[in-house]
Amino acid sequence: VQVAVASTPPAQGAGCWTPANKRSTSKQDSFRKKLLTVRKNIQKCDICDEIHEGNLQGAHIVGITHADMLREAYYKNENLPPSVNEAQNGLLLCPNCHGYFDKPQPEIRISHDGTLIMNEKCKKNPRYKDLDGTKVSWADKIGRPNYPSPDLLQLALPLMNAKNKRALEVLEDDEDDESEEEYPVQRRSSAKRSA
Repeated sequence: VQVAVASTPPAQGAGCWTPANKRSTSKQDSFRKKLLTVRKNIQKCDICDEIHEGNLQGAHIVGITHADMLREAYYKNENLPPSVNEAQNGLLLCPNCHGYFDKPQPEIRISHDGTLIMNEKCKKNPRYKDLDGTKVSWADKIGRPNYPSPDLLQLALPLMNAKNKRALEVLEDDEDDESEEEYPVQRRSSAKRSA
């Protein structure tokens, strides 16, 4: 399902933290180029589906701050990428969507089946309000090479809600046994937590 969205950026102060100035490192450029190469030079944002020729940024689904946790989870579930810098862990986003997605408390998230989840603040933004509950245009590619797996998207959801490492640990400690069986990759060992 593709959704057309107005191409005007959010109004000043509309809650969009655009990380454009923080995304110009050579590592970020390398990640972006890797994604453009494996995705056959697609020039559409993976969230809003608008064309942004030459202005897309590489975004990590599981952020660099959780690299060790992802690597550990990979040993339990090979449907996950072994590194945060694998194409499977990346999205090509316009600067506005990157800002909404890459905040400490993201305003846009993506579920395991590609459904967009917007917070209340984002739902009020005319640019994004109609996207809540729709699927990303690449949902049919979930689980294919160089695209996120359902397990990766599921793993990322609680990480996106954790403000910091301690919040993540509290989140993991509060999981019940049923959740632990359904998504075992969401756990880190207690030895890792005490380090």
